[in-house]
Amino acid sequence: MGYLSCYCTKRIKESGIEAIEEVFAQSGKKLCKEWVESYKIVNGLIVGVLTLITISNAIIPYIVVKLTKFEKWHSRTAELASGTLKIFILQFINSVNFYIEY
Repeated sequence: MGYLSCYCTKRIKESGIEAIEEVFAQSGKKLCKEWVESYKIVNGLIVGVLTLITISNAIIPYIVVKLTKFEKWHSRTAELASGTLKIFILQFINSVNFYIEY
């Protein structure tokens, strides 16, 4: 797949996007067209996952604050420490999960 990526990228830069229609394999498959389609799907999934991580990392603090207040800590310091630790752990797990998947 690496050689195909280099070849198709070079062809598209030289001749434009129309060049992907002209490259055929011996079996009659359009190689560059298939490569471009898979490239778009993979990059779209990556952008989607990163968007979900960003949105969930923005929502996590609100949820944790509500849960921490529900715990009814005896002091404000203990409540803040508990909330901060939970936010850190959840955001860390959420962000690291992306790197484990890919």
